[in-house]
Parts: sequence; C-alpha cells; structure tokens
Amino acid sequence: MGSLLCSVLLLWNVFYGCTTVSEQDKQEWTENQGNKYDEYLDTGTIEEDEPDEYTLIDEEYDIIFNEIEMVIEKLNNIIRKKEYHIWLSYLTEDYKEKKGNREYLKELSEMPVIKSRNIILSSLKDYFFYVVVPSRYNAKLDKISFIDKTHVKAYMYMNNEFIILYYLEKQDDEWKIGIW
Repeated sequence: MGSLLCSVLLLWNVFYGCTTVSEQDKQEWTENQGNKYDEYLDTGTIEEDEPDEYTLIDEEYDIIFNEIEMVIEKLNNIIRKKEYHIWLSYLTEDYKEKKGNREYLKELSEMPVIKSRNIILSSLKDYFFYVVVPSRYNAKLDKISFIDKTHVKAYMYMNNEFIILYYLEKQDDEWKIGIW
C-alpha cells in the first residue's frame, strides 16, 4: 500500500502541477532540517533521534550518488523515448511481479488521478506508459539514503518535499529499480 500511495502522490504532482525548486530552497531546507529529512515524505514530519540504518563515509556516498545519478539519467532517456523493453532490463523480478500484478493495477486504476483520465491499467506495459512515462521522464536525483550497500532510496525534491523516485537494488554489480 505504501508504494501505491507514493505512486499516487507522484502522479498527483505530475498531473496537477509541479514546481521547480531553486537551489536556495534546497539549501534552506538542508540548513533548517539538517540531515534528519529522510522521514519527511508522506507526513511532512521528522521523527527525532531516529538513527540511520546504514551510514557511509562522505566519499562512499559521493561515489554511489554519482553511480545512481548516471542510472537515473539513462532511465530518463529510456522513459523519454518510451523504450519499454529497455526499461524492463532496469527492473528487479520482484518489481515486475508487483507492478504487473492485476490486483495492484486494478487498485491503481481506481485512484482519482488515473480514473479521471479514463485510464485502465491491465499490464506492466500500461503501467509504464500511463504511470512511469508521465511521472519519471524528467526525474532529477537530489538525495539518496542507504538501507545498506545494495539497497538505496533515491529522492527528488518537488513541491517543498522529498519524494521517493526509486527504491534501487544493486544486483550483479548493476543498480536496478526494486521494491522492498
């Protein structure tokens, strides 16, 4: 249900107006919130004294951030060109199974932002063209948080909050879009 909510929130932002956030706004956010904004997604609150699940030194963070940024740039190009079959190669099997599940697609199709456009999602391909393409074709990586060295959340700053772009999982030395 959490990934469904994130999908709906992202779709809402895409269909009903996205705002460009200046570097100054991002800097102010960081200055005001410090490094405690991982929890600030759906609720707009920050849980105090919550320890990071996994911490890297700055150099490791920068290296992995750059790797993920390159993956997201590639994904943006693939999505912009609507290359469904290439996009599939960037997905974990769990992601394909979950997002292609008929019950999940039926539930997502009932969300007002989708239903109001008379879209009925019935396959992973539909999900790609009607959800992924409009919401991710111009994604920008602003922050990552680590669960461990092979599981990373990638965030974009939009409408004064960080939203999760992707749950990424490193498999066979490649970052893939996962679900966990």
